[in-house]
Amino acid sequence: MENALKEYARLDVFAHSIEELKNIAIQNRIEDYEKAKSHGEFLALLFESLVEDKLVNSTFIYDFPVENSPLAKNHREKEGFVERFELFLNGWELANGYSELNDPLEQEKRFEEQDKKRKLGDLEAQTVDYDSINALGYGLPPTGGMGLGIDRLTMILSGLESIKEVILFPQMKRED
Repeated sequence: MENALKEYARLDVFAHSIEELKNIAIQNRIEDYEKAKSHGEFLALLFESLVEDKLVNSTFIYDFPVENSPLAKNHREKEGFVERFELFLNGWELANGYSELNDPLEQEKRFEEQDKKRKLGDLEAQTVDYDSINALGYGLPPTGGMGLGIDRLTMILSGLESIKEVILFPQMKRED
């Protein structure tokens, strides 16, 4: 993710202060920039706003910041990052995958950080799931998974640009 931002937007997030990153977000008319409080959050925000739509060819983006990946295992070598990837095609995220976090203490800490964000108005932040934390305490072997967006794959294969054109629920389709 960090390298994609450097390549497509000519921006090195970690070479700037948080205040400079806020100004960069303002200059690029990026909404919700005030929610970002760390370099990792700005990395994800700026990537989403300045890079995603430029990923036309099949591209795997990996090394996501821990701040926006509360369920993924810490990266083995890069502090502040997690073992996660996303597949992009035609400017859309097509698949998401990660190594499952199986440390109950770390998971509780991340859930609590997410819950603080939610209480401050971030509706995408996770709530604390104590049942999940309790289950992790009994042990979870190393696991991982990947989700493939069939709706987005269908969009690409059928040449459509709106997800509303391929969803199965008629009440969510636009009316003509």
